[in-house]
Amino acid sequence: MLQLTVKSPLSFQWNSQPPQWWLRDIKADQRAALMREFPFIIGRAGNCHLVLPDSPELRNSTSRWHCYLTQKAGRYFIADGSFEIVPETGEKNPASAARSITAGG
Repeated sequence: MLQLTVKSPLSFQWNSQPPQWWLRDIKADQRAALMREFPFIIGRAGNCHLVLPDSPELRNSTSRWHCYLTQKAGRYFIADGSFEIVPETGEKNPASAARSITAGG
């Protein structure tokens, strides 16, 4: 299990159907979101595990499936969630390769 935290004025809101977290730009007491299932997808799309606000400024810097977190052998990894192909190579962007992250760091 991994926990995400945010600082004010951001907060998380839990929705039970479908089971997912929403990131909100409002003052509330919910500053932590637990991730219990992997892969854990973060993005603006309504089918992500953590749904980011679909605001004009975030549309320029985040994608509908922005990134995802996975767990393997007790380690956590983050990877680009976009499905965009580099036109010159016809392959996914090398940045989309999963990178190890440190919990709590």
